[in-house]
Amino acid sequence: MSLRLLNGIAAPTTAPTLATDGFPLEGDQVGTPTREFYWIKRWNRAAIAIAGAGTGALTFQGVLWVYQRLPNAWMPLGIGAMGVRGMLNDGTTISGTGTVVHTQPVYGISPYDRIALQATTATGTGLALSAYLIPMVQEG
Repeated sequence: MSLRLLNGIAAPTTAPTLATDGFPLEGDQVGTPTREFYWIKRWNRAAIAIAGAGTGALTFQGVLWVYQRLPNAWMPLGIGAMGVRGMLNDGTTISGTGTVVHTQPVYGISPYDRIALQATTATGTGLALSAYLIPMVQEG
């Protein structure tokens, strides 16, 4: 089971700003348990999978953002250097000829309410991308 984050070349190229941007991480997605005793089980570990196809040399680079009600802000995921915080593949461009396929683990997302993917680089002829968040281990 997976949650589609983006589909197609119309991926957002700017960072999320509104509290309604991105997608919820509140345990109500397909494949997650429902509310139990008014407590929500949230994913803590997942994998982000990027898959796409087109012609020619294809490249993709993106940033994962998480939103928290308090402090009511979007933040790039992770604790690394600010220049690469939230960047998929540690800031290295993901590329391929004809296809782009990349999967990497994402940790520590249970405290957050929403997640968004910002496409910072997406090149290639007829490139169409899909991104999925796939739970690895459920908390609780």
